[in-house]
Amino acid sequence: TTTPLAIVGPWASRRRCMYEILADIEAKIPGWITSSIEASLADEVEGYACDRLWLPQWRDGDEGKSPLRDYPLSAASGAIATVIGPMVFVEGDRDQRHRCEQYIKWLLVARRRLLEYQSRQQ
Repeated sequence: TTTPLAIVGPWASRRRCMYEILADIEAKIPGWITSSIEASLADEVEGYACDRLWLPQWRDGDEGKSPLRDYPLSAASGAIATVIGPMVFVEGDRDQRHRCEQYIKWLLVARRRLLEYQSRQQ
């Protein structure tokens, strides 16, 4: 059965809530959302759009969680950014999306270096 859900509030809050619901569904049933979605980047000339990015190292976190889940991607970039399974959905104008993608790359490199450092210490 399906249950209708109404999300009320400002537009950006509704989009953020929609992505959080999708993330919860993906967490309970892996692949339900992301198996049919391909990674894509919006045109550079577009204003407000959504980029979908695959996380190559998403299983490096504890218990298969994304290493980005604990980081405030949205606050750092101004974009709406949500980790859904092995993907990150980044929604905003071109500059916001670009800042968020750069921050994601930086976080993944920093995490990889931290893991390498910890493995050398042992």
